[in-house]
Amino acid sequence: MLALALVALTRECRGEIVVWGQRSLSHKASENASFGIPVPRFPSTGVIPLFGSPLLQMTEFSVDAETKKGDYIKASNDGGVLFIKGKYLRITPWNTIYDAKTETWVVFLANVTSNNFRIAFLYLRNGTGAFNLWYYEYDSALFEGYIFYGADQVRNRTRITPPVLRQSLSISPEAKNPSRVSALGPTLFLNDVHGLYLNRTETLSLYPLLCRTFASVSEIWLLIDDHRGGYYYSIFYVFETDRAHVLRAHTLRLNDLCQAPFENISVQWMPGPFPYSLSVISNQGNVTAKINGFPFKSGQSGRMTVRVPAGDIEIEAQKEIATGNGSRRVFHEWKWLTKSNPTIVKVTQNTDLYPTYGLQHYLSISSTHGSPKGEGWYDSGATAEFSVEPLVGFSNGTRLVFSRWTGDQDTTSSNGTIAVDRPKMLRANWKWQYETQVTTEGLPSGTAMNLTINGNQTATTVPFTYRCWTDLNSALTIRIDPISFLSSQTRYVLRQWHTESGTALTFPVTVKGPMQITARYEAMEPFVGKITLQADPTVLLLRDTAIIKGTTNPARPSTTVNLLWSRDSREWFLLAAVVTSSDGSYEYTWKVQNFDKLYLKASWIYDRDFEPLESSVISVARVNSIGGALSQFPEFINGLFALLANVPIVKQLIAAISLPVTRIHEAAGQTSIAALTVLICLALLVVLVVAVRKRKAHRQS
Repeated sequence: MLALALVALTRECRGEIVVWGQRSLSHKASENASFGIPVPRFPSTGVIPLFGSPLLQMTEFSVDAETKKGDYIKASNDGGVLFIKGKYLRITPWNTIYDAKTETWVVFLANVTSNNFRIAFLYLRNGTGAFNLWYYEYDSALFEGYIFYGADQVRNRTRITPPVLRQSLSISPEAKNPSRVSALGPTLFLNDVHGLYLNRTETLSLYPLLCRTFASVSEIWLLIDDHRGGYYYSIFYVFETDRAHVLRAHTLRLNDLCQAPFENISVQWMPGPFPYSLSVISNQGNVTAKINGFPFKSGQSGRMTVRVPAGDIEIEAQKEIATGNGSRRVFHEWKWLTKSNPTIVKVTQNTDLYPTYGLQHYLSISSTHGSPKGEGWYDSGATAEFSVEPLVGFSNGTRLVFSRWTGDQDTTSSNGTIAVDRPKMLRANWKWQYETQVTTEGLPSGTAMNLTINGNQTATTVPFTYRCWTDLNSALTIRIDPISFLSSQTRYVLRQWHTESGTALTFPVTVKGPMQITARYEAMEPFVGKITLQADPTVLLLRDTAIIKGTTNPARPSTTVNLLWSRDSREWFLLAAVVTSSDGSYEYTWKVQNFDKLYLKASWIYDRDFEPLESSVISVARVNSIGGALSQFPEFINGLFALLANVPIVKQLIAAISLPVTRIHEAAGQTSIAALTVLICLALLVVLVVAVRKRKAHRQS
């Protein structure tokens, strides 16, 4: 328990007015009276916020007394009335403290109006007789003491005090008396006429109301304005034995009579003003500089001046100053002093300090994926490096692929550099890709395949699973080769592309998600079939025709048969393409051309998945002219053949014997037996003539 020394200000002459500074004191108290405000226990360190809850309970008391001039007071824990100087004041108790040194109870009273407030203190001894009341009015700055006669009761128990509704105040804050103290620390600055107090993130203004100095301690009464409509009455205590702390105590929020906890504030203080002025001068306006931890802000001129104590002073310039969207000024150095910030300056005289600032711009990098790097502040004109991971994979066949940078630079590379000569922005653009897995089914292992996906070809061997990535909503085209082939007498044919669920696919398809695509092959049994071919006749005369015909087995209607011809049975040419009839047979009328002998065969495509079936090879002979064939015979033989050849009935007979006769004649010429040849030919002619006559006679009969 810390109690303030009590100072007796009584005089032997009752009713004498004692002047206290600018205030008049009506002194009528006993010789033992005191008006020092005792202080209960308080924390030694720490910052406590300047707010509190309504006082719920306090020591029970009651008073009913009056002065010899007719002023009176009647009050209890529920409140009361003070009639003083012809004014009725409704008063509310807000605290009680027992001062063991003087064995008195100090009761704190308040009267608050919209633009004024009054604080009173009762010094009670629990009895009848006289007690003191000290009274302060803000508007007039009067501080007066009175002696009341009557009954005062204080009980050693507590009572709940009714709460007070919060009210809006319009007090005009101003200093009423000098503080007579200078203080400077991280959360408190105070001089004779004003001060600043940091309450967490708020800066509150202090206005000295009264300073009372006792043997080893001084009370500084203050009005505090939080600039949000809140006003506080508070007593700050400074102790001669501790120049490193100031105690904030007895703090009352005037709006609703809530009390704030005590706070022992770390601060350097001394009586009177600090000896030296410290000026911080910058070419930037509205700059903040911390002096011994307390932040001071300059005006538009960029200059601030604060009085400081002698010795080491910690000074810290504002590290950065916003100058617009994406630009700032950053601390560079204390000109002619140091680049350190904060730094210690030894003050032995009035001192000017000059912080300098450099210009920086912000590089903004926007990307929802890929761990972008390079965003931040850069000195104006500096080159910044930026990057992003080009691929962001997921576990479900989905990934994001970096596409390009847009904004203040357009590039497709995932990393690069940029000159930061102004605020700049880069945005990473991404595209979704999905994995497509391609495989086959129905093929024997070791089968070589060529796979082409969107024009990109790759060679692979069954079994395989080929993986590729495709952009969302893009077209996917897959081609596989071969689609039909023969292996170990078994033909394999591509029947279908399908998905994992069995859905058939037709390319191109639009990619909407991951896919598993399979090329399904089927094995075909070897085909057993047959095609026949015959020519009628097989020996032809000039301007004659031949019937080429045959059958298919098994019979297949409306299928194509290719008729091929060759002079040497090695190089073949297409003669005609015919279509089979309903019974699977075919027939073709061939108009002959100039040749001695030709070879013919038929080719039948039963199924395009199989090799064509071919018939056996036949030959067809043709005699160019009778006269030409028998050019070595006597002229009368030639004439006879020519005559007989014009007879329709014997025309085929001549064709049948002309070739063997010619061959016989050629052989005879080579063996020098022309006479025998002639005899044989004549014999054949005789036989022919006889046969013709008999047939003619038969027809006539």
